[in-house]
Amino acid sequence: MKRMFMAAAILLTSVTAHAEITARASASHDAPTLHGAPMNGPYTTAFDEKCADVRDLAIRGEATCKRVRSMKVGAMRAEIHRVGWADGSGDYYLSIKTAQGWFVSDVPLQIETEDGHAGHYDVGTIDSISVAKEKVGVSVSIRETWTTYCNACEEPRDRSRPERAFKSTATFVCGVGTNGTPSCTSPLYTIGDDAKPPRIVGTRIVARGVMTGEPTEYGQEWHDLADDTYTIAL
Repeated sequence: MKRMFMAAAILLTSVTAHAEITARASASHDAPTLHGAPMNGPYTTAFDEKCADVRDLAIRGEATCKRVRSMKVGAMRAEIHRVGWADGSGDYYLSIKTAQGWFVSDVPLQIETEDGHAGHYDVGTIDSISVAKEKVGVSVSIRETWTTYCNACEEPRDRSRPERAFKSTATFVCGVGTNGTPSCTSPLYTIGDDAKPPRIVGTRIVARGVMTGEPTEYGQEWHDLADDTYTIAL
């Protein structure tokens, strides 16, 4: 499986670097729990202050910030912001507005646009960015199509001919928990020929073939999440 290693340097100083994931099934076989981590904030702006933090701590060169979506989800105002990097990749953050101000997801959805491996390279194109109102808050899902080419082929026509295509998705769920603190789950990724985002049903999320994005000093690493139905606790 492909592993994400894209720098998101703001994570280096984050007090809550990632959403804690636990799978504590009780003796009665209750659903394991997918916990959220607090969002950054409150801020006075939707993303300007967060963007400045990213730029100050960036280790991959200049970062460009752009709002890609603004919407009202139920009674909640939400925006999606993209931090773009020179290699074409992007980090996607969710901002939500509460009575205390703006809060921004601590760990972004990291979206690559190319990847090389064993004489081949993959080119990714974003198909859709969707936002949906959920019982626990709001979900963000990005779907991408990848095309594989032969970088080591001798004939130019072979290098330009697609060999295969596959899908990938990136999802997280954010909301205001019972303690009043906005929080988000870890990024949840899927990749494969028929990759689909995890399914959210009420206060639960059905995970099949899902990996979580765990922050490291150099970006995110993907780790398998056990196939199960998890209770979302924000």
